[in-house]
Amino acid sequence: NKYYHLTGECEVYQIALILCPDKKLKWFTDNNRSADEIEEARKTITHQFNESYNTNPAAPPASVSAAPKRSHSKYLQDLPSAGTLQDDDTIAAYLDEPLLSQKMIEDGGGYLAYWERARERRPKLSQMALDFLSAPGRLYLICTGANPNKSFIQLLSIKR
Repeated sequence: NKYYHLTGECEVYQIALILCPDKKLKWFTDNNRSADEIEEARKTITHQFNESYNTNPAAPPASVSAAPKRSHSKYLQDLPSAGTLQDDDTIAAYLDEPLLSQKMIEDGGGYLAYWERARERRPKLSQMALDFLSAPGRLYLICTGANPNKSFIQLLSIKR
């Protein structure tokens, strides 16, 4: 975890951690971050999402309806199908959902596979996650001094 202490110095790092469905904001709590730091991380990711990915925030929300459960996705099998939850493609909705287990993420192929499968349900949020989690390691040299040939998601997966 030698790179995790840099989350306060690099908002890209914060955002990428929050977009890991087994970490989200709980990682900050588990690593003794103050309530102010956690709220700042929430504001950072919300601002980035709204400025760069939520291109039509005034669109009417999807209606709430009873819908069949997904069965084709390892990650999303217990979640309602797309278009059944109001404002489902938002940071707030994502953060309100329970964490997934690290084993579930690993068994399903990792973070990138999770977000690729979530595209139907959350196209905007999935694009943001794929952008932040698959960025080349070079972008993180300033934050981490890590290997520039690794993607950020590979850096997150390094066991120490």
